[in-house]
Amino acid sequence: MTPKEICEVFSNNRGYYKEIFDYWTFAKAKIRAFRLYKNPKYKQFKAQEFFEQFMGG
Repeated sequence: MTPKEICEVFSNNRGYYKEIFDYWTFAKAKIRAFRLYKNPKYKQFKAQEFFEQFMGG
């Protein structure tokens, strides 16, 4: 394939690739959040953060 053809394929499928990319970034973020959530230190930190926000108005 010539570079021009590759560019055309990518421009035609941009929406499709973007959806996959967005889905993966979202999934990775969820996995990371879940791992952090299972970490007791993170839970403690989040509770403290919430408390500070709540008390701080």
